[in-house]
Amino acid sequence: MSVFKMPAKLLKEIEAIIAKFWWCQSEAGNGIHWKSWGSMGIIKSQGGLGFRDFISFNRALLAKQLWRMIKVPQSLVSRVFKEKYFLNCDVMEAELKGSPSYIWRSIWSSMNLVKEGLVWRVGNGRDISIWKDKWLPRPVTYQVQTPPNILDPNCRVSDLINESSKSWKEDLVKTIFCKEETDLILSIPISRRGASDKKIWAGSTRGIFTVKSAYHMDTCLSKRRRGEPSSGGEDAGMWKDLWKLEAPGKIRMFVWGSLSNVLPTKDVLYRKNILKDNLCPICTREPESVIHALWSCPAARDVWGADSSKLKKWNSSFCDFQQLWKDMSTRLDSEELQMTAVKFQLLWKRRNAFVFKNQFMSPESISTLAQAEVSMLREANSMDSRGVEGGVSATVASRHWKAPEWPAVKVNFDASFDKLQKRGGIGIVVRDWEGKLKACLTSSRKNVFTAA
Repeated sequence: MSVFKMPAKLLKEIEAIIAKFWWCQSEAGNGIHWKSWGSMGIIKSQGGLGFRDFISFNRALLAKQLWRMIKVPQSLVSRVFKEKYFLNCDVMEAELKGSPSYIWRSIWSSMNLVKEGLVWRVGNGRDISIWKDKWLPRPVTYQVQTPPNILDPNCRVSDLINESSKSWKEDLVKTIFCKEETDLILSIPISRRGASDKKIWAGSTRGIFTVKSAYHMDTCLSKRRRGEPSSGGEDAGMWKDLWKLEAPGKIRMFVWGSLSNVLPTKDVLYRKNILKDNLCPICTREPESVIHALWSCPAARDVWGADSSKLKKWNSSFCDFQQLWKDMSTRLDSEELQMTAVKFQLLWKRRNAFVFKNQFMSPESISTLAQAEVSMLREANSMDSRGVEGGVSATVASRHWKAPEWPAVKVNFDASFDKLQKRGGIGIVVRDWEGKLKACLTSSRKNVFTAA
């Protein structure tokens, strides 16, 4: 997959096999796919489970090969492909002509993805076109939107830089560009040594290409082409808090299923025409939805209404489980939320035992089991923390400054950023092998709009 573009049909068949394995529990392979594969492929912080879309993953792996040709043009592979397919131009300007090899056609298929993520870091500005290249620190476009007016459309960024002072020509920049773009341009630091411009990857904060960042960029591009909105939004915090919850994986997965409405409640099965009625099997009064089974059913209220429960006097009229969980995440501390999640899972187990085995557990039994499970979890966590105590102290100790070996010197630096005043600062200290100070530098900058 890292060299060849795999047939889309084959990749879809592999995805279908994985989905069938995930959802179908019987040997016959029959089962309900409660959530689409595309929804399962969304990252965990946005409500999915992070399964890979193999077409996008294949494209990201091919993009890695193309990125290597850009960053290491002197490599043997880059030189061979250049001689054969783009002798008189840059690899990003190469066209698919004649009858190229399948390897080159596969790598070339990732061109649009690489073009989307490739941006320039300004050095001396000589290699960057003002209006054609991506070089502004503005996500999504990274390009200048102000149309050419005074300067020629083919001008370089170096035309905006004062060579003698290594600073921006502020008057010229303010004359050509709009206010927003002027602020962005003036916030870009210029190399005092006249370093060359550098191609970096916009998909990661460090500017380094990774297959993971390329994959997520490709999935975003695919959604944009289909006109789909971005996932997550206001619910992103809810999903992140869920996966940070200190609870066994089975508990977090159960809460995820409840929030995603994929539990096989009678109401869901009724809407899929599998059952003839949707009434709760325990109270037989209302449709059995997730929120009813785990919260508003009288049998569930007996559990939440116990004397020791902090949820005893809570309102029972929530429209869905997501609203309930958000309210709990806000009002309960981590330990109380942990206990609540365990009780949710035990309530569902009690419901299944009643439906399939005609067994019913008392509210006191559920509370006792929940207490026991949480106690075991906390004891295991405390043992883990005691076991790594020495490792933690060693890690902290290793953070102390260590002198370099003779005759080297060590450079330490740190930076700060004030978002309100749009200012940034940096401090540098140089010490030798004896720890003696050799040099130090502090500098501050105005018009700094981001810490990245």
